[in-house]
Amino acid sequence: MARKFLNDISTTTLLVNQPAHAGGGMPKALEVLAGILTSLPASTENIDVNIALARNVQFLNGALTTQRAILFQAPTYAFATTDSHIGTAATVAILGAPISGDHCIQDLSLALWVQSGRTRLAGDLDVKNVPYTWPTSNSLGVMTNDGTGVLGWNNAPVGVASTRSETQTLTSGQTVVTVTTITTEGLAVYIEGAREDEFTINSSTQITLTRSYPTGTKIFLVQNDPYSGVYVTPAALTAAMAAHNIDAAAHAALFAKAAYLAVAL
Repeated sequence: MARKFLNDISTTTLLVNQPAHAGGGMPKALEVLAGILTSLPASTENIDVNIALARNVQFLNGALTTQRAILFQAPTYAFATTDSHIGTAATVAILGAPISGDHCIQDLSLALWVQSGRTRLAGDLDVKNVPYTWPTSNSLGVMTNDGTGVLGWNNAPVGVASTRSETQTLTSGQTVVTVTTITTEGLAVYIEGAREDEFTINSSTQITLTRSYPTGTKIFLVQNDPYSGVYVTPAALTAAMAAHNIDAAAHAALFAKAAYLAVAL
């Protein structure tokens, strides 16, 4: 079958301009009707629609906020006189993955395949008719399903999530500590830079210390501590910092993370 090229145009743009329509029928701005194909060459891919944009596009100097090669703009749907419902509306829809016909065995069938590059979903996500709104902050975690279809954003299991921490200031007589930005899973506790292993986990957000400390005592709580079990005294840390020409006085805040610095040094 010979190719026919639509390249005899007098402007730089090929425009399909649908005129306004009022009345019966269901007019389409563009429709591609693919024909049945048989006896194609063996072991050769056949692409039905190839939008070949792989070429150089040069601009004059000047920053661009956004540049998109193909853009689908959302239509506005309306009804004539009274309110009516559309069950589901979509700007772009894919009916499904390729179907296996006679003697065809598909090892993997995909409705959409992004073969490289980053994919961004700037809006909310709906998985199998279950809507989910992304967290407002870009916290590390995993999406979970509670078994009833409710999706949630939770901390990744120990060994998967990176280290997360928070620091609090204790008051006199306080033994119960409630974490606000992390959980107690894989938790390590440091009191004024010293490792504290004697505590009880009450829940995913609360622990109880074996004793209380004076008002103003700093407690450093680390989830998924990569140096769990490593202990260093402030004196040993000061000596290690001095050996590396680090001014301990200028880095006093780092004493709360003594275990980390000891390994690093």
